[in-house]
Amino acid sequence: MTLFAIALAMLLLASCLILHEMGHWAILTYLKVPIHEVGVGFGPQLFKLGKVSFRLLPLGMYVMPVEADFNRITPGWRLTAAAAGPLVNIVYGGIFWFLAREHDLTIQDVKAFTLLSQLNFLLVFINILPIPPLDGWHIVKETAAWRGRPFSPNAQTWAWRIGNGLLWSVGIWSLFHIFPRN
Repeated sequence: MTLFAIALAMLLLASCLILHEMGHWAILTYLKVPIHEVGVGFGPQLFKLGKVSFRLLPLGMYVMPVEADFNRITPGWRLTAAAAGPLVNIVYGGIFWFLAREHDLTIQDVKAFTLLSQLNFLLVFINILPIPPLDGWHIVKETAAWRGRPFSPNAQTWAWRIGNGLLWSVGIWSLFHIFPRN
């Protein structure tokens, strides 16, 4: 795999992540919940431009609302905000999938639209896993609260510890197994 292909794939993935986070942002803006931070990457902060922080590990993005304002909205709206990102990726994945099946496209266009479709659906699959801090965790947590059976603070703490451990383990494993070695 060439350096150009890796850079292009990362750029396409970044575009899918931006669309995903815009789904969360749109619902929060509609509800007039202020945004505390938009994070690009994870880990220690390298620098910040306005509300956008750039972090050491460029492995994703997040939108962090002001917690007090976020907690004032109902669990149903918090559930909607959590589900908005994956729903955006489902819509865009479907659009790119249909575009890849158009008859007047070059082979390169078909490959690009197919890759964008696959990336969006992959983001949905990964992001709906009920592991903190992924959207799936927030969906499960807010569904429980909406039904009048919220998780205890102790259960949430343990879920975050286990979830973060799993995600860091998968991330470190991926660094050593996804990219080809010479």
